[in-house]
Amino acid sequence: MKMTKKQISALQRMIDREASRIEWKKQNRKEGDPAVEETAGAHPSHEKYIVTDGYVAVIFPEKPAELPEAERMDSLYDVMRSDIQNQDCFNDHFLALAVTAAHISEWKQQAKPWKAGKTHKTGAVPVKLTAQKPDGGTVEGFYDPRYLVDVVEAIGPGAMLYIGRYSRHSPFCSLLVYPKNWMEEHDSKVGYVLPLRIM
Repeated sequence: MKMTKKQISALQRMIDREASRIEWKKQNRKEGDPAVEETAGAHPSHEKYIVTDGYVAVIFPEKPAELPEAERMDSLYDVMRSDIQNQDCFNDHFLALAVTAAHISEWKQQAKPWKAGKTHKTGAVPVKLTAQKPDGGTVEGFYDPRYLVDVVEAIGPGAMLYIGRYSRHSPFCSLLVYPKNWMEEHDSKVGYVLPLRIM
């Protein structure tokens, strides 16, 4: 699985955020707590590999050669498996967007306040995505533009965004991110973005 420099850079940003989170846990470990035995990288997860920072994830059918291997992480894929493996998942997930370079450029501009430390609570604007449902209704979700750029660039040009419920009873909508040719390549990489809880 050959990746572009842009894809590797996006994945490395996720790994760097994961490494920062692990370091924070180590620095803030209380006396008597178990040692933090975590590493950042591509995690074996059942028969797949996952790169994640806790907010976004990219699932690969095999480990990208360019990335370091980390410890096994089955639990995260267990959470996402029903969305990703369920053949009927698109009864609950709806196409919101085929991503263009213009979208990515807009999201990068939108990400600047987030990178400066602001959040949706302090004035940074999230990305709002909306999808039309077959019954005429709509479904919408709000996402941190930094994470959206990273997962889309990791998946590659022409990524397809599908919005679906984070869980059956949740008002929040997670995002599945597929390569543009995913229907021909069923065992391709898949991105997953958790929603912002802005209500």
